[in-house]
Amino acid sequence: LSEVVIKEGVQNSFDAIKAMQSKGIPASQIHIIVNEDDRTISIIDDGSGMTLDIVKKAFLTLGGTHKEDTSAENSSGGHGMAKMAFLLGPERFQLDTVRDGKRVLIDATPTQIMNNDFKIKIEDGQPVVTDEQASYAVREMGDVEGHGTKITVKIPETYTNPRTGSQDSVDMPIMLYGFLTQPLIGDVEIRYSDATTNYDSDGNRTGETVKPPIVLDLGKNL
Repeated sequence: LSEVVIKEGVQNSFDAIKAMQSKGIPASQIHIIVNEDDRTISIIDDGSGMTLDIVKKAFLTLGGTHKEDTSAENSSGGHGMAKMAFLLGPERFQLDTVRDGKRVLIDATPTQIMNNDFKIKIEDGQPVVTDEQASYAVREMGDVEGHGTKITVKIPETYTNPRTGSQDSVDMPIMLYGFLTQPLIGDVEIRYSDATTNYDSDGNRTGETVKPPIVLDLGKNL
């Protein structure tokens, strides 16, 4: 599941970045952040972002897709069953995307997404990015004229094996180099960071610390 989440998220980000590049707008970075303490995976990009219409009709629709101004050779692939696992497999799903000065936010469980029983928040302004993330992540994402997307999913500790009915454990990602069948060729830099959760003296979560990233050998470095 962790590998599917990263693969689908990076493919979405890649297509969004290529769409911006085709219009001559600077965009080139994807940042993967894995927090084993919270069991979360975040994927941040400085791509085109999504409008409310795109979120509803393409991103949250299992059979939907939206690859504007992206030629077949620049597209990273389709969705299908992998998209179902991406949306419905995690314990929780969060979306924060900015386009045309509007910010769209979703925080929902897979059950809420499947039943269309969740709220979509729309506002002006920029996404909340922690100081640590801002230091290492993509260029200024999400001011009123900005663009970009952040997806965060919480990976469950176990899942029900459909073949045996048993509760099997779900591992967090360790090696990231095998999550794509082929490199994302193009002027796109993929960064990876580990993160740890911070707590106060009473054991309450106060945030996370994102470690300096490493640049993966995928994309423009090849």
